[in-house]
Amino acid sequence: MRKFFAILFCGMLTTAAAAQEGDDGATYLEGLIQDALSDTSRDVRVIGFRGALSSNATLEQLTIADEDGVWLSLEDASLVWSRAALLRGRLEVDELTAGRIELARLPKSDPPAPTPEDAEATPFALPELPVSIELGELRADQVVLGPSILGEEAVLAIIGKMSLIDGAADVDLAINRQDRADQLTLIAGYANDTQQLKIDLDFAEAQGGLVSQAAQIPGAPALALSIEGDAPLSDLEAVSALASDGVDRFGGAVGIATPEGAEHAFEFDEGRREKLLNGLDDIALSLQAEDAISAYETQRKLATPWLESA
Repeated sequence: MRKFFAILFCGMLTTAAAAQEGDDGATYLEGLIQDALSDTSRDVRVIGFRGALSSNATLEQLTIADEDGVWLSLEDASLVWSRAALLRGRLEVDELTAGRIELARLPKSDPPAPTPEDAEATPFALPELPVSIELGELRADQVVLGPSILGEEAVLAIIGKMSLIDGAADVDLAINRQDRADQLTLIAGYANDTQQLKIDLDFAEAQGGLVSQAAQIPGAPALALSIEGDAPLSDLEAVSALASDGVDRFGGAVGIATPEGAEHAFEFDEGRREKLLNGLDDIALSLQAEDAISAYETQRKLATPWLESA
């Protein structure tokens, strides 16, 4: 997927530099982009591409298909960017928006055979690009994910901003499900030179959500999760909290195991762990001893009948 977007971006820049727009310029540009992005396993179709030589490029529709048909479609896209910034080695995008994106399924592909290098753990690092990237607004009004992606169809709205400059990235993202009351917000940053990670994540989903079902929590309760931390990866300890149906289930510090093998433990109260894994609140936990409670009540009535008559 990253390769596709890199090809798309390079293709757009190459086209913008080489093409002259006229009455039929859009059709010519569409053909160039389609030829550049398509191959034996991928068929790309572009409709209504305009503004290649301007600071506001628009696209009516783009579809990508494999032998089983279209798996990705993009509609009503717009790119507002600064051409002058490229002369300073920066890609400055004021807006990158789409009216609708539909990912029906993942494309068919043969996974590459793993290599010995892949099997070895390597330190995490952001890509070092020849240009700095600043994306002022990223927005998709409607993102439709097919059932095979998450296990059920999901309709999302996405808005955010991000940057990648000299091996340091910042992300500010909000994702809301339009077909349910589920939402995720993420503010994060990471720098290669310091390995400093900053994360502030909030997630909430209503009852019967994807996470509670995937975790097989009894009753698939409503969930709320927060994670916050700011420290080097080798010494990261993020404060997290988890609640289900409005009841706190877990709170503590979570660490990260580094590729070198150092382990960072996290605190987890055993009682809350039991409640979380079994979807229990205090009352439900007490009812697990219902037989013992009933036996005690029966014995108490026999031993102190005067209490019952009172």
